[in-house]
Amino acid sequence: MANVNTFTFSRGVVVASPSKERWHPGDPLPWTSSVVDGVPCPAGMTYQNCSRLKSEFIVKPDDVFVVTYPKSGTTWTLQIIKCLQTKGEPDTVTANLDALYLWLENISKVPDSCGPIKSVIEYLSDRPSPRIYKSHATYRMIVKAKDGEPPGKYIHIMRHPKDVCVSMYHHMRGFKSFDYNGPFSEFFDLFIHGMVELGSWFEYERAWWEHRNDDNVLMLKYEDLHTNTSDIIEKIASFIGIETKPDIIAKTVERSQFKEMKADSAANMAWLNVRRAEGATPFMRKGIVGDWKSFFTEEQNATFNRVFHEQLDGTGLEHEWEL
Repeated sequence: MANVNTFTFSRGVVVASPSKERWHPGDPLPWTSSVVDGVPCPAGMTYQNCSRLKSEFIVKPDDVFVVTYPKSGTTWTLQIIKCLQTKGEPDTVTANLDALYLWLENISKVPDSCGPIKSVIEYLSDRPSPRIYKSHATYRMIVKAKDGEPPGKYIHIMRHPKDVCVSMYHHMRGFKSFDYNGPFSEFFDLFIHGMVELGSWFEYERAWWEHRNDDNVLMLKYEDLHTNTSDIIEKIASFIGIETKPDIIAKTVERSQFKEMKADSAANMAWLNVRRAEGATPFMRKGIVGDWKSFFTEEQNATFNRVFHEQLDGTGLEHEWEL
């Protein structure tokens, strides 16, 4: 894993332009964004945050980074890890998932409650080992060990891109910070052209897919978490070095189910409601496989399939999902 310490084109926050029925390349973005390394990002994920991480954050060998393209199972995976760490009893730790597993690129200041900690890097670094972090960084952006140093561990979860598209549509409409209220027809165009949060799904996943066989990368699929939950949880436990027993796995399966998480005030992201737009769907909306079929038109589906194969044929990724 080569460490990249410099980024290409980056830009500060640009406010949203008015939405339209359709979006075309060259049109201004209808959502408030920043740009890091040429990739559209949420306003809180700034060039300053990312470049500071790349140059100053020291990766430890037992660090674990849960890295996903947005809306691909991040919260679910973090809840599984919390359950594993608490031997299937997540209620014994009252801190919510955001407090336990910091989103690396989205923190620009130290909370007032942290006392003598002076810098963001100190705040991010001052965690008990094994340190576990959330990230939506591209492969180029993600923090890595310095050349010659032992690498950290990366859990990467992929999800069917059509479901990602639909889930991200609701996600970006749901948070005030994106200032987005356009129709799905417009959002579909944005997604196809890689002009949504974290850019092109195709480029993002292709870059991570190239490292699927690295010893320090665990590549998972959202759909497998649905159909083969126990085995995937055991893989996660083994990868991050947590010893388990059948009863712990069973409890983890139960407490990481969608309905359980939605009722869990430390897992359901309800603490973010103050940042949600009026009338928005819940952060934890459905958590199902195949919801895209309720949104895509026949024309959109044909367009998506064409772009999918243009972007991914020959990589092996084209065989991971039925379109």
